[in-house]
Amino acid sequence: KELEVSQICLKFNRAFLAESHPSGPEIAEAVSEYITMQEDNPWFADASLRVGKQWQSLGRTQQALQSYRMAMNDAPFEARLYSAEALREAGQYTNALKWGERALAAAGEKEEHYAYVFLANLYYEAATSHKTPSAAKDEYLRMAMERYVKALDIDSDCFAAANGVGMVFARRGKPEIARKAFQCVRDHKAMEDNPSIYINLAHTYIQTHGVRRRKRVFGDDAESEPETEERIANTRKAISLYQKAKELDPDDVSVNLHIAKALNNLKDYDEAAAVLSEAAHNWPFDMLVKINQAKNWEDWAKHTLRVYRGFRAIQKPGCLEKVEDARDCLTSAVAAWNFISNYWSEMTHIECGLLSRRSGHPEGLKTFMSNIKEHIANLQQLIETVNVRVQELARQIHHNDLQLERLNLEKKEGEREAENRAKNSEAFRREKHLEAEDQALRLMESGRHIRLGRNLEAVKDKAAAKSSNKKKKTEEKQETPQEAEQPMQVVEGGEDIGGDAANTISGIFDDEIPHDDEEVVVPREREKKDKKKKKDKKDKKDKKDKEKKDKKDKKRKHRENED
Repeated sequence: KELEVSQICLKFNRAFLAESHPSGPEIAEAVSEYITMQEDNPWFADASLRVGKQWQSLGRTQQALQSYRMAMNDAPFEARLYSAEALREAGQYTNALKWGERALAAAGEKEEHYAYVFLANLYYEAATSHKTPSAAKDEYLRMAMERYVKALDIDSDCFAAANGVGMVFARRGKPEIARKAFQCVRDHKAMEDNPSIYINLAHTYIQTHGVRRRKRVFGDDAESEPETEERIANTRKAISLYQKAKELDPDDVSVNLHIAKALNNLKDYDEAAAVLSEAAHNWPFDMLVKINQAKNWEDWAKHTLRVYRGFRAIQKPGCLEKVEDARDCLTSAVAAWNFISNYWSEMTHIECGLLSRRSGHPEGLKTFMSNIKEHIANLQQLIETVNVRVQELARQIHHNDLQLERLNLEKKEGEREAENRAKNSEAFRREKHLEAEDQALRLMESGRHIRLGRNLEAVKDKAAAKSSNKKKKTEEKQETPQEAEQPMQVVEGGEDIGGDAANTISGIFDDEIPHDDEEVVVPREREKKDKKKKKDKKDKKDKKDKEKKDKKDKKRKHRENED
């Protein structure tokens, strides 16, 4: 008996090694070994379970269920649990939940805790499936919460169950409570290296205040929802949590897709393209990466075209280069969508279903892929519109450059004319200044030889007195003309009266005689007045002469008339 068991174990291990060979699984050899053990030893349930797993990996659900039924008697819990798992992968959630309940009923004391967590996860996945009716989703979430709570009752340190509680709260639209649950799980040392905790915690930040915006096509005037600072900050926190999960599990492609999606929502298309490019290098045949790449290129191009549309786009720096980059992004997106369309058409129905479930929006992806040809045609038409736009911008830029060049020439010409006018004005000002200086010098020279007496007021008074004395003497001469004709008499004492009088009269003007070394400057106002007086006298004299002449002419004419 022991030798037989040893031989069975040896065969099983050999088949298992062939199944997981590092250079490539040898499925045919492994299945052959399992079937031989199943036929020779029907009681050896592990062989039947492994055969069912191989059928399940090939998408043959019915053959897998038949193999599991063969192990139902010897391994009731494992067979029922594997059956539920096979039906879950096939998307048959109703039957999967039935087999999950049967597995829970068949679970032993050590298996009960795991059965509750498995069944709760199954209810949660059924609630989030697009195939589940809306009326049944709330009931499934309630059942999932009950199973998680029972698992926590059995083991209060069951962090898988605590994580599941957070997922249910998040699904019910209560991200704050879900975040607290995820933070409690993360703070425990046993789960601090689990990347799923950081991913779920990041999802709560995206769900609470993530950047939400309405998609629109090129040319649509609808404005996207404004991005508040709080939403942007929470999205940045989510990205940092995704980065932490990526550090813990660098082989998980979904983390890269989450990061790229968050960056895309922030309109940071350049960074999102870098993340997706790295993912495409690491997983070159992953269609989800290709789909996200094409979508990011398309969103990037449409966002750029929205920013640089209208006649005012020419005023923005680098508009032509940006629009050309948008055209290149659209071209890359069309090439990627063509590749995805061809690859999708070659995939089996099961492979398409698995890819759709991985995307998180299976029905949406299937609908989109069914209309992929029409979408590609729309993008190609948009590329033609962008080409026309590029030509218009090029013409506008060329026209603006010519206008700017003309304005610069006119500006330079105006500056030269202004400079010449300034130079001419300065030369004229200097010439006037020199003329004024010459005139001032001539006036100074002409005024140097003018001599006038000092103390003009005193001279005026003495002159008036002299005139008065002269008048009196004239009167005296008229009264005694004879005395004036007599010779000068000498009085007693031998004094010459005439001589003394002459001396006395001449002494009156001694102070008024100017000296040769004195300079007297004649004021301009006095000179003007003198000229005016002379002119007035001349005019008056001319007028009198004219009147006299007119009188003489009249008298002459009168005499001629009388004659």
